Amino acid sequence: MSSMADLLQSSHTSGSNTAYLEHLYEQYLSDPNSLSADWRSYFDALPGSKTKSDTSHQAIVQKFKNLPKSKHSSRQVAPVNEKQIKV
Repeated sequence: MSSMADLLQSSHTSGSNTAYLEHLYEQYLSDPNSLSADWRSYFDALPGSKTKSDTSHQAIVQKFKNLPKSKHSSRQVAPVNEKQIKV
């Protein structure tokens, strides 16, 4: 079980603050120097931040929003066996 000190140290990253944190992280990805030193060091300390660069989540969301909105997928559906239909 977490101690009260652990809870207080991480409480700013939970609940209704997630949208704000996402906004700060997007800023961090585009220009880390636009954030305070405290937030830069927080995001620098995240696992994997030193080994690879992350992709903007907003860019990914926008890419999915721009996909064609048709009823049919571009993937081919496997042909259905006629015997399977009769079952």
